[in-house]
Amino acid sequence: MVNTSRGAYLEINSELFWNRVTKYENGCWIWNGNKYSNGYGLVSISPLNGRQRTLSAHRVSFFLHNNIIPLDDLDHLCRNRICVNPFHLEVVSRRENLIRGKTIPAEKSKQTHCKYGHPLVSYIVRGMDIIRDDVVNVENIRITER
Repeated sequence: MVNTSRGAYLEINSELFWNRVTKYENGCWIWNGNKYSNGYGLVSISPLNGRQRTLSAHRVSFFLHNNIIPLDDLDHLCRNRICVNPFHLEVVSRRENLIRGKTIPAEKSKQTHCKYGHPLVSYIVRGMDIIRDDVVNVENIRITER
């Protein structure tokens, strides 16, 4: 039985869940059931109060293996959205999950030099964030209030 963040208790039929999973030699356990439009596996569950809920398949898999549903994100270490192998999942913050992804902001956060080869720096000064910028001298620093 799962206690969700809203206090509703859900009962998950683990046999039915695992019947929709195919294990491959590369270690990924692929979800063969329904999927969200973004590619993640989708599981429909009927809670004890009668209202149907949907959960991500990888979160259900993580629960069945670890007996918890974390409030933080689960990162797919294999980078495969339909993988439900609990050993390929790691609990991380939303920020960490976004930085690990393959998006433009994630790539920019890993950048250490501007296109001209100058180092990008980041400072925190008295409760203010200085934006990462091409800093050559003090006049080029842009400051934003938190």
